[in-house]
Amino acid sequence: MAGKTKHYSHKTIRTLFAIALGLLAAACGGETETAGTSGYEVSDFEAELLADGTITLAEYEEAVTEALACIEAVGFEPDPIERSATGRFLTYGWSIDETPDLTEERLADMEFEADACEAEHVDAVANQWILQTSLSEAEQIDAVEEFRTCLVVAGYETEGVAEAGVEQLFDASNTSPEGQSCAIIFDEKTVIPFTQ
Repeated sequence: MAGKTKHYSHKTIRTLFAIALGLLAAACGGETETAGTSGYEVSDFEAELLADGTITLAEYEEAVTEALACIEAVGFEPDPIERSATGRFLTYGWSIDETPDLTEERLADMEFEADACEAEHVDAVANQWILQTSLSEAEQIDAVEEFRTCLVVAGYETEGVAEAGVEQLFDASNTSPEGQSCAIIFDEKTVIPFTQ
């Protein structure tokens, strides 16, 4: 019996991760630069949505919907668009039935076309949305301190947590369900939606 090949919007997750690292570096005293739409070719469709310099949630949803319509035309079956727990981020994916005539080469071509759909309809829009809904440097610092406090309340060693960087805090949080709860709270307050 044939199954389904599932795909998720990895480009959006990579964008979130890259921006988050920059913001967290700034919160920890490093330098960062404003990403804006740099690194993206802005299509006519995206340029229209970005014309006033801001993106509304409705415009963000419109961009994702258009990308998924394009991906469906490629031959994939889009999944429903979902929101993160705070409603700040949209996640989406698509699938295709595995059939004998779906070769690896054809699937690779379709994935390339799906990437092009995202580039044309959503990449620059999602980047702008992420930037304008991200926490300020002061809010990032507060969120890191709240993460530390949560881990201490969960039973982690105070001294070790106080000296740890964000990556070490995430590593530590994976050792218990209480720590993982702290990580989920931190994820929802900062720029990266919890995706595991």
